[in-house]
Amino acid sequence: MADCQPDHTCATLMQSETTPELQAVEAICPSIHALHHLRGQDWRPYREGVVMRSEPGMGSFVDIGYERNAHVAQALPEGARVTLAVGNAPTPCFMPAFSETMLEARVVPPSEPRAQLGISWGFRVRVARGINRVLKEGPHKGGYDLTIGISGEGVQREAAELVLPRYRHLLVVFGGAKDLEAIADGDFSVAQAGKAAADLFSMYLNCCPESMGVAGVKREDEVLISMGYLHAALAKYRGAS
Repeated sequence: MADCQPDHTCATLMQSETTPELQAVEAICPSIHALHHLRGQDWRPYREGVVMRSEPGMGSFVDIGYERNAHVAQALPEGARVTLAVGNAPTPCFMPAFSETMLEARVVPPSEPRAQLGISWGFRVRVARGINRVLKEGPHKGGYDLTIGISGEGVQREAAELVLPRYRHLLVVFGGAKDLEAIADGDFSVAQAGKAAADLFSMYLNCCPESMGVAGVKREDEVLISMGYLHAALAKYRGAS
């Protein structure tokens, strides 16, 4: 099982090597516009990039999907994905080492755009062996202060009546190939403690109580329906615990 946060250790394919099956993705989903993958003409203080070339003592040039490459002082591994601070406006500078005019930039932690601008900046996969570790081994100091399990066995409430405790770090958990009940039953530490799936969470909700006459909702549909159901309450109660 896994939860998601930013990750910048993955290698990225060059455009010329795009997998054929993915070439039409933009035509199929033209509305997808993640802030960590800006369109070429857009500008924000941060951009994601791929290190294209690196020279000791000369720094690296990074493809950031803009009309010019960016330059950073460090010699970084070629093919590495990095987050760059590029300023409020492009700052071009001629780099003799690369015989090219580039944009001045600096490498920053992938958490900085979220911390400074309060925006989503991608995700990272955390692998956890068992549902108990999903809940207990989060990246936040002190753990999650609100956990919500989504299940057909959960409590049914109208979205307008949903009241949450104040929270700073939230985890929403869905089942995978199996429902949360089966996943909890298969976790030895949960079974040893004599707990059921509902006992593991602050709240255990059924966000899709009426499946429109079908036997069940597909997991990918359940995620979208549930996040739409939770959205207003999550925004209302987010803040200091």
